[in-house]
Amino acid sequence: MGKVLKAGHAPAGSGDQSTRSSPVFFTRWVHTCLLAVGMLLCLLLVSLIPVGCSTPVWDRKAPEGKLTVTDVTPMGKRVLVIAPHPDDESLATAGLIQQALKQNVEVKVVIITAGDSSKSAARLFSLKDKPSETDFRLVGDARCQETRDAMSMLGLPRRNTIFLAYADGSLNSLWNVSWDYNHLHTGRNGADHSPYAFAYEKNAPCCGSNLEKNLNSIIKDLEPTSIIYPDAEDVHHDHWAANAFVQYAVLSSHYRGKEYTYLVHRHDFPEPRSLAPLRALEPPKILKSIGSIWQRLPLSRREESNKESALKLYTIPRMMKETFIDSFVRRNELLGIVEKAKPKRIGNKKPDFTARRMPYVVTEDPSYDSAVPGMDGSDLTKVAFCTGDSRAYLAVETKGYALDSITYAFRLRLFKESKVDRLDIKVLGKRAHCERLASNSIRFNGRIPVSMRENRLWIDVPISFFSGKNACLLSVDSTVGSSRGDRTAWRRLTL
Repeated sequence: MGKVLKAGHAPAGSGDQSTRSSPVFFTRWVHTCLLAVGMLLCLLLVSLIPVGCSTPVWDRKAPEGKLTVTDVTPMGKRVLVIAPHPDDESLATAGLIQQALKQNVEVKVVIITAGDSSKSAARLFSLKDKPSETDFRLVGDARCQETRDAMSMLGLPRRNTIFLAYADGSLNSLWNVSWDYNHLHTGRNGADHSPYAFAYEKNAPCCGSNLEKNLNSIIKDLEPTSIIYPDAEDVHHDHWAANAFVQYAVLSSHYRGKEYTYLVHRHDFPEPRSLAPLRALEPPKILKSIGSIWQRLPLSRREESNKESALKLYTIPRMMKETFIDSFVRRNELLGIVEKAKPKRIGNKKPDFTARRMPYVVTEDPSYDSAVPGMDGSDLTKVAFCTGDSRAYLAVETKGYALDSITYAFRLRLFKESKVDRLDIKVLGKRAHCERLASNSIRFNGRIPVSMRENRLWIDVPISFFSGKNACLLSVDSTVGSSRGDRTAWRRLTL
């Protein structure tokens, strides 16, 4: 029997317009629309979460950062890990090495120095207040053995670990001043040639040119599909220089494979400074918006546990920085990708470096990282570079006013096939000149115009310096008296 309807009520679907236009119907219609929109937003957010990861992927344009998730698959079948010291390879890539070996990827690890210059380590190791040169060498022997043991624990064959065995703490010197064979660096081990029998090149001369030759040969011989090396924003001088050396070797060897970077040393990394295996390893906040594009490499519980066991084998560095080492036992590792850049060509125009926003920027540098307190003019924030028909223009922006009392230096390595020229332009006040720091330094005695306004300084040089060149490395540094203020990462540019 049909339901009896009360007067004034129509059955559902009868098309009564008065009911559809009533306030109650309108309110229900709005609620339904809002619910549908909410469900669509939830589905969109879920789609951004990768399988097995509880944290949304960070898009490069997103304000909070630019982190994505990756694995070893894109790295190809031959991976080369380059580390400045014995322990950096495990701190940064122990999980990656395990994953690569599981996928039958050939992994080679290159350790640049023997880790033999720490006075604290030598005192603790030798039980002497004043360790001898022999004691420092014994530390180097022991630290390299620790790396062999750690790599073996991770499953890497011993023959796949290569020790260049240069002096610990020397890489900054080798890159900047001890480049030539007639200007060797002597380490705390008392040697200006590698004293270690297991070195890749026996009795290798301790100079930048020879180190670059070693890296070049290894890259050509191994033909890696991916190279993993220190990030340019690492504040340790050996890591900063190792990044520069690898970039130099990549260009000089005409390497065409993939490149990834890793971070070990910064005052704000890793956080917290403690063993926290359930936490994610995140890049420093400032590096989420500048520098490398960071990716997260998730680790399984077993891979993380194996990494922790491997790190326990580094007994010498653990005597001084145990908490720091344990801080790298996390649910993931970090890999950086450096974007390629090319300076703008401006024809017969002149750049306006007085504009509100610095034009032609090729490098951004973190603020508040000058080593000279209270000298904001030495705190470098941006580097600009562009080329015209007859001149090339280089500029730097600082956090505070650029000052006549601060020395600014524009440093370039210019590549043309197998030939590399070096250009070091030092600026103090309104005067600029080219330094001759190596046999391949460009000799130029002409005038270099200097302009300075507020927190910017810029110069222009003959375009002939860049004629025929296909790439360059560019960095800027500041000095206050005899103290280094700041220096930017080495930026690779296609010309």
